Amino acid sequence: MLINEISNKLGVTARAIRFYEQKGLLTPTKQKENGYRTYSEQDAWRLQTIISLR
Repeated sequence: MLINEISNKLGVTARAIRFYEQKGLLTPTKQKENGYRTYSEQDAWRLQTIISLR
């Protein structure tokens, strides 16, 4: 899923997701063709955990 999809699903901003990625808490895969970040269900679960612990 793309950053806007995971953002809407979990109710967190795309900026916050990028911040967690910058800090090394999330590691989405990037598609070579367009450079978009794609997040797996495991990434979504991890982000949900991060949100609940903050």
